[in-house]
Parts: sequence; C-alpha cells; structure tokens
Amino acid sequence: DSLFQGINLSKNMGHQNAVLAGLMEARERCDITISIDCDGQDDIHAMDIVIAQGACTDSNFAHQFRLNGTFAPIADYELMRTAIDCAEKLGVKPRVGNVMSADNFYSDGSDGPDQWRKMGVLAVEMECAGLYMNAARLGKRALGILTISDHLYLDENLPAKEREVSFTQMMRIALDTAVAMEKDS
Repeated sequence: DSLFQGINLSKNMGHQNAVLAGLMEARERCDITISIDCDGQDDIHAMDIVIAQGACTDSNFAHQFRLNGTFAPIADYELMRTAIDCAEKLGVKPRVGNVMSADNFYSDGSDGPDQWRKMGVLAVEMECAGLYMNAARLGKRALGILTISDHLYLDENLPAKEREVSFTQMMRIALDTAVAMEKDS
C-alpha cells in the first residue's frame, strides 16, 4: 500500500541517529512519522498503551541544532489527538503524557527513574525526543505510540516471544491514525 511504509530500526543502538536516518530516508515521501515501540513504565502495567505528548531526555541530542536555550520536544497535536480518537474507537484508553527518552534504558541502579517519576513522566524509552526534534527540524509531524513491556518497579516484564507477537493493538492504532490523517488531508 502506498499509504504506509515501514523502516525497521529495532536495534536501539544510536537510537536518535537511527531515528534521524529513518526520517531522512522518509522526508521526501511523507509528512507524518509514527514511531511504535515497547518500553518500561511506572504506574501503569504491561501491555498498556502510552501516547507520548512530550519527551524529556537525558541526552545532549539537541546540541547539534545550536539552539540558544532548551528545546521541548513535543508531538504534533493533531496527530496525537487523532491517535487518541483511534485508540478510543478500538476500546483502548491510552495514557497520554511525557515520556523519558533515555540514553540507557537499563540503568546501573541509580535513582534516575525516581526523579523523573516525581515529575509525572509515564514511561522510559529511547527514541521520542530524537524523533520529535528531528521532525521539528525537518518541518514534519511526528508521534510516539508505546506499548509497555517492562515495569520499572514491579516484576512485570514481557518475555521476548510475547514482545514479538503481541503489540498488534499499538500497530492498529498507528495504522488507523495514518489512514484518518490521510482522509483529513
């Protein structure tokens, strides 16, 4: 289908650079990028859906843009609102809010996640901040939709096989969002 095109960026190695490479590859062919990912979280549970409204980060990724200040990476509002509507039509009530785009998903036991948790951050992942910054720089629209795979404080972790085959709800929300956005354009 010419409406959808996927790029596999599944290694989490140089995540912001991988997102930039994907956006550079797609920039002439699309106006919207939706990243789907599995992540760790706090007050929600495995298999819950999170829509990343904004993305905090501990990286220095924005430095490359030589901004005289701090850039706040956020999702495109219309894209986010459409994804929320699509999720609700599927009977899914997504959590919407800030995520933490971390350079290291698995830490050495520091209290870093605790400090972000106090700020209301919903989940830890590795790509949304880079995705949102790169999309802004390229004049594109972007959104991160996440399925929770690991709990940061409880023993809730999906086995690898389940991660491979069970994230269809998140994929459906992303595809329905792309179709709805195309119809509205």
